[in-house]
Amino acid sequence: RGLAKVSGTNRGAKSFELAGKLGMSPWQIDKARRQLAHWSPQGIARAVIAIAQADAQVKGASVDPIYALEKAVTEIALSRR
Repeated sequence: RGLAKVSGTNRGAKSFELAGKLGMSPWQIDKARRQLAHWSPQGIARAVIAIAQADAQVKGASVDPIYALEKAVTEIALSRR
């Protein structure tokens, strides 16, 4: 979620200026910016969708929540460049 939030911001903006707007600490923003080097916008979108689906499945939308979590982890890993 942090990667998705930070990916939509101006790269030139200072992390302390974005902190309040994003609801994140400046160090979290800096960490997310470093991690973004390994993600494409499409990959972030796929990962966020996988997380949302897993959340619903773990909370009862699926018969097997363990498999739902395993599938989400695999999808997230494959979404990274």
